[in-house]
Amino acid sequence: MKTESPEHLKPRSQYGDEAVQLAIAGKWDDAAKLNKFIIESFGTDEETQNRLGKALSELGKLKDAKAAYEVALKLNPMNSIAKKNAARINALLHQKEGLKVGGTKVDLNLFVEEMGKTVITPLDNPPSSDICSRVAAGDVAELRIDGDGVLAETSRGVKLARTRVVVSRKFC
Repeated sequence: MKTESPEHLKPRSQYGDEAVQLAIAGKWDDAAKLNKFIIESFGTDEETQNRLGKALSELGKLKDAKAAYEVALKLNPMNSIAKKNAARINALLHQKEGLKVGGTKVDLNLFVEEMGKTVITPLDNPPSSDICSRVAAGDVAELRIDGDGVLAETSRGVKLARTRVVVSRKFC
């Protein structure tokens, strides 16, 4: 990524769009650098701080990510994205420090169920306890056939789980 002289700056929104595309492509280091460039060139705003926080958290720089989300919250205390992610990072940081963090419940309405085509199955090898430091809500997960089962992993290759699949006649 090249930086440009002030007389050759593009509109802020164009840099923002480029930062989003870098994030979609999983180029987190470039995304973080571009978001920092936007802040240095145009001043801070909550959207850029949120994107910077996401990029830094993907790079494992949790304290820096938390700081980015906190700046977004100073700009807008009602910023739900910053609130949610700052809380998630706080929980991760506390887990890493060995503090007990309460469990969370998943809203089952987030899952789509189609009668006769949906199955719930136990995992053969559930994820390790440090999985939360390597994935975030909203990460893209891919399912692929793995022998007699299905393997779920993120687009960055973090293995989430594997399960054995038995297909019955009524399911097909």
